[in-house]
Amino acid sequence: MTTRIQSCATHWLVVLALSGVTPLLASAETSRWGAYLRSPNPETYRLLADELRSCHDAECSKEVRPSSSDVAQLLRIVDRGDRWATDIAFLSIHLLDGGDLEDVMRSVSSLSEHHPSLLLQMIEEHQLSDAQIERLLRMLPLHSVDDQGEKRRIVERRIKSLSTVSDPKLTRVRNLSIASLKRLLSELKGAPSGQ
Repeated sequence: MTTRIQSCATHWLVVLALSGVTPLLASAETSRWGAYLRSPNPETYRLLADELRSCHDAECSKEVRPSSSDVAQLLRIVDRGDRWATDIAFLSIHLLDGGDLEDVMRSVSSLSEHHPSLLLQMIEEHQLSDAQIERLLRMLPLHSVDDQGEKRRIVERRIKSLSTVSDPKLTRVRNLSIASLKRLLSELKGAPSGQ
């Protein structure tokens, strides 16, 4: 009886697959996102990170790109200063565009205030160029878009926070990051307050 049920179930899965109807089973890539987000642990992290690291072309990016919902869930974990989630965020950047990309960049950039060592470690590990560091750190929270004073306060807090990092292995990226933020602060101080 069990063999007959298994055979019948297999038959219907094959029929569904051939007809183009996707059964409740998700693709391996999608399930990796779901597995990690449901239970961030060393194994789910490793599987997702390996998949993201191996994706270097448009074809695989369609398969491993996170949904907007995945991005939102990931960023809630990043905001807590989680190392695995932050690494996943960095690994995902090349797959994203539009609002999802901006959200990830803003979230990662905000680590400079509360988790500066983690941000600098990730910048170093992912070997961001000077230009990439500059673009990343210029991403400020949405609530500050029309408030020059708030932008200045945020940048000043970030400079102060990054300045506390004393790890000699992070000196180069810390100094580049602070210099980038100081340039931004100088630009903001030259702009009228109401903008």
